[in-house]
Amino acid sequence: MSWPIWFYGAATLGAVFPGTPASLQPGTEILVAIARGPFRYDLMLPLMPEVRERYGFAKSQGLDIENPAAEWLLIGRGGSQMVRAPGMVSILRAMVGDAAVIELGLAGNVQGVKGLRFFTLSEPQFKALLSAVDDAFSRDQARGPVPVAPDRPLYAAIGASSLLYNGNVWLGEVLLAAGLSFGRWTPTPQSVSFALDWQNG
Repeated sequence: MSWPIWFYGAATLGAVFPGTPASLQPGTEILVAIARGPFRYDLMLPLMPEVRERYGFAKSQGLDIENPAAEWLLIGRGGSQMVRAPGMVSILRAMVGDAAVIELGLAGNVQGVKGLRFFTLSEPQFKALLSAVDDAFSRDQARGPVPVAPDRPLYAAIGASSLLYNGNVWLGEVLLAAGLSFGRWTPTPQSVSFALDWQNG
């Protein structure tokens, strides 16, 4: 049996076995989402004033976070080479291990867009989610995020990115930190989707 079959099988089991969500009071005050891409899911935060202010630092790297047409902030974690210069070499590097980065982006009205999953959070859950994302950034001496590109909103993340610990696994940790039910280990987009359905079915 080839290693991809073993890997995807293990990812399925990781989605079935529950992680340990934070003990937080659930609620419906705030709507958040995740967006599926070819290799990973990204977190989507509503661009309420608090979020625009919190991520205002990204304006220095060209993110027009004050744009009134922007409704969502996208946050993803990945390997530096994969994010900055996608290609076969970058994919291989991301599999074996690469420096991790946090990538930010914007989206407008997403009504009708496929590949999105929505969740409602209480205020305490949302604060816990924001804190978990904050903890992923490497920080300089002034406690600010560390840019890794002058004209793109890419920032150094703590730790490395690899096939075993990538943006999908990180996203699962963030959702668990916000008190949502999720799988223990979800390294593929398919396992993220399966964990959402299995743990919340």
